[in-house]
Amino acid sequence: MHEASIAKSIVNTVETLALKHGFQSFENLEVLIGVGELAGVTFEELEPFLKRLKPGWVFKSKIIPAICHCSCGFKGKPKVLLKAHDLVVYECPECGAIPELKQGGDVTILSIGQFSPQA
Repeated sequence: MHEASIAKSIVNTVETLALKHGFQSFENLEVLIGVGELAGVTFEELEPFLKRLKPGWVFKSKIIPAICHCSCGFKGKPKVLLKAHDLVVYECPECGAIPELKQGGDVTILSIGQFSPQA
């Protein structure tokens, strides 16, 4: 169950970045997570683990589109042949080769902020 370890890594990274950027506490954090279109995990799979680790935080997500570059010269969205839990198979839609994925294969922290709790 790699979702738990990914969620723990996200929380640890957020806390490190919050300290680095002068946050006074880890209370009431809002975290925007970029989830690549071809990442091996979805936000819906990560969210329960994130909420369990930090119930007072708000987690939001944004899908990062997949972009690849192929040796044939193609640059754009790869053709997805198979997408299953933790497995993605794709090819160049022009020539069928395996292209280099330039974007959309990772889970990243896009932003961190603090919100005021509702009274």
